[in-house]
Amino acid sequence: MTHRAAHLSQVELQERLEQLERANATLRQEAALSQHLFDSTVIGLALLDEEGRIARANRTFQALTGCGEGVFSPGDTTWTSLLPQLYHSHDRAMVEALAQQGAAPAYEVELCATSSTPARWVQVESSLLPEGPYARLVYLYDITERKRREQHVEALKQRLAPLFSTELVGIIRWDATGAILEANGAFLTITGYSQDDLRHGLNLLDITPPAHQDLCRQKMAEVWQKGQITPFEKEYIRKDGNRVSVLIGASSLDTQTQEALAFVLDITDRLRKEQAARENETKFRVLFDSDMLCSFFWEKSGRVVEANNAFLRTLGFDQEDLQRGRISWSAMTPPEYEALDQNALRQLDATGVCQPFEKEYIRKDGSRVPVLIGAAMLPDQSEKGLAFMLDISDRVRQERQARENDSKFRALYESDIIGIVFWNMEGTIVDANSAFLSMLGYTHEELVGHYNRRQITPPSYHPADEKAAQLIRTQGFFSPYEKQHYRKDGSCVHVLVGGTRLSGYQDRWVSYLININSQRTAQEELRLSEERFNLVAKATNDVIWDWNLSNDLVWWNDGIQTRFGYRPDDLEPDSSSWLNRIHPDDRSLIATSIHQIIDSRESTWYDEYRFRRADGSYAYVYDRGYVLRSPDGEAIRMVSAMLDVTELKLAQDELSTRAAELERVNRELRLSEEAKEEVLLSIQADNLRKTKELEEARNIQKAMLPQQPPQLDDLEIGFFMKTSAEVGGDYYDYRQYGDHTLFAIGDATGHGMRAGIVVATVKSYFQTLAGRLDPVLLLQSVSSGIRNLRIRGMYMGLSLMEWSKGKLMVASSGMPPILVYRAETQSVEVITLRGLFLGSDLPNQYQKANLQLLPGDVVLAISDGLIELFNPDGDILGQKQVNEEFRKVGHLSADEIIAHLKVVARAWLQGRENDDDMTMIVLKAK
Repeated sequence: MTHRAAHLSQVELQERLEQLERANATLRQEAALSQHLFDSTVIGLALLDEEGRIARANRTFQALTGCGEGVFSPGDTTWTSLLPQLYHSHDRAMVEALAQQGAAPAYEVELCATSSTPARWVQVESSLLPEGPYARLVYLYDITERKRREQHVEALKQRLAPLFSTELVGIIRWDATGAILEANGAFLTITGYSQDDLRHGLNLLDITPPAHQDLCRQKMAEVWQKGQITPFEKEYIRKDGNRVSVLIGASSLDTQTQEALAFVLDITDRLRKEQAARENETKFRVLFDSDMLCSFFWEKSGRVVEANNAFLRTLGFDQEDLQRGRISWSAMTPPEYEALDQNALRQLDATGVCQPFEKEYIRKDGSRVPVLIGAAMLPDQSEKGLAFMLDISDRVRQERQARENDSKFRALYESDIIGIVFWNMEGTIVDANSAFLSMLGYTHEELVGHYNRRQITPPSYHPADEKAAQLIRTQGFFSPYEKQHYRKDGSCVHVLVGGTRLSGYQDRWVSYLININSQRTAQEELRLSEERFNLVAKATNDVIWDWNLSNDLVWWNDGIQTRFGYRPDDLEPDSSSWLNRIHPDDRSLIATSIHQIIDSRESTWYDEYRFRRADGSYAYVYDRGYVLRSPDGEAIRMVSAMLDVTELKLAQDELSTRAAELERVNRELRLSEEAKEEVLLSIQADNLRKTKELEEARNIQKAMLPQQPPQLDDLEIGFFMKTSAEVGGDYYDYRQYGDHTLFAIGDATGHGMRAGIVVATVKSYFQTLAGRLDPVLLLQSVSSGIRNLRIRGMYMGLSLMEWSKGKLMVASSGMPPILVYRAETQSVEVITLRGLFLGSDLPNQYQKANLQLLPGDVVLAISDGLIELFNPDGDILGQKQVNEEFRKVGHLSADEIIAHLKVVARAWLQGRENDDDMTMIVLKAK
């Protein structure tokens, strides 16, 4: 038993020894770890004994205190010996607090520099240790950088103290959150806040409007990134809710504490003044640019520095003249006005302004313009000023006209040409001229002052007279109307009367009377004559047409429908309704013959030709016309009667054919075989010559055409021409100058070499004058050139289209309408510009149109060869179908549009050859 117990005691002892060994190992490990932590921590640690001597210190402590190896000897150095004398009391207070309370507040101390360590700031903390070899543990925290920053900030604050005290500009110190740490009185005044508001917490973002929040955050971040920001403008919300505009600049005080300093400048007044200045500048610029008044800046030297369009337009100058310094107010002043200018300059020198005065300027073209002008010197300028000028041409003209009118009225009053009567508002005659007295058969003494309007007017005209009197009272005049007056002998005279209130008088008015007895008689005779004419026009089998040569309008009687099948709305209103329906082979000869009569002094014209019916067939007509002339011999009207002689002509042709056939048979019987051979050779030679001429004409025509269209960035272009068998006179061309491109398309009357000569002449004029003359003037020049050729019966229709920057100006005469496809509405506009063929001796007013083309819009210009295509049944293709076919394909490219119209033409011809040239130009805006 005892042996067993002893054995167990040994086992237990062994286990206990192992446990102790493990515990010792753990302690050693923990001791090693503690030692490692003690030595490696960034906190300075020192163990003190009961006497305050340093028993042990880590490397950080030694580095902070400057007690490294060779200096520090454990057990020999006291903690207080490392402290400056000033801080010994701090340490004693800490020891007492630890003894009494078990804890003590930290204190900060600046350790003196050693030979190996610079002076450093540390924060000292301490704690008591339980029983053992060490009585106290001291902790040192390196706060050198923090203290340096604090010292820097404090020094900066000292330097900024005078700036904070100034009231010239707002100064704030703020941190990374936007909290305002300090602000001077100027800032508080700008924002309306107080120091109490500041102490309760005020943040930059809180007083920033929402619209400026993002900008504010961006600028705050920029301060920390770059150290400063460029001044920028924003708004603050004042304490009273109003807003104030400010200019802010900022720079960082300390990137680690993220404190910054900002200056704040109230720019509300500046912005208000700038806004007012902008508004004044805008108002002035609106006035300057409005062209309501001529305005210009000038120099005393005479130079005009700047001027608005009204000034330039009034004096005939342009911007280039202004930019090149070609405009001088002194040079434009006539010598007789120089004294007025010198007086104005003296006023400007004395007062800065001169009173408006009247003078004249000499325009660029040498003419003069009267003006009213006033001027002022520019602020802080002694040699420059601003002038406002008013063109008083109308007023001067009106004054001159008033003087002339007064003189004319006096002459008219005394001339007895028309009756003139002065009335008062009661209708009593207060004066009358001799013409009125003679009209009514009274003397001045018998009529004036004794009769009123009602006494000398038949009762049926009293209502009209009362209405006229009412108009005199309300609007000051009445329009002329017809009435009658009693003559002294009891008869009546027809008069045309008009009236107006006398200027400067409220109770006087004057009436002007014209004796129209003879006109009324002539009107009645004219009415009866027109009735007879209309009866004859309806009763006759002839087709009567009446041509007004002054405006080119043509009237047709009902025979045009009964004989040729045309309804009134099928016919153009001008002479093209007649000329374009004449057979192409006859057209030039007939046009020539009728214009020879019109241009001469003769009055009678007659001729035979073929006229196209509505169904496309041609009738032979015999046309007889009479030219009405003015007293000076100018042709003003032509009335003509067209007789359908188709049946007679066919009968004559049949007889002629039979006679020719009989003659041919007789001739063949008489001819020998040798003679027949000679005739055949002659016919072949003649055919060969004609074929050669035809080929030469084709070659001339093709040589005058451009080989390919120009390439423009903003315009797609397509050209096409198909000549007829006889070679017509169609022509197209283009010419580029600057940023303009001028296109031409034309059609000469007739065929062959003569047409080629006309086309060559037109091309020469076009290539020479394009870009030098306005398209309308170019048409006039081409017309004159064709007339000078003196080729009988040859004329030319021509359309010109000038393209530049989305705008197309079209001038045309004698050509089909210009078609415009609008991409937005997918519709076709028809631009009709009427006019006579170029080369005509008749006066003609050429027309033009200005078009704005948007991307996708297309212009189609054609000759009449496409419109006047006939199918085998004799039906004409016509303008309406061309319009519709163009509308269908307006969205396609220029070449695709031309290709489609070619297909339409071939389908309509059904294998026939075109009788006239077909030409097209397609322009599509990009």
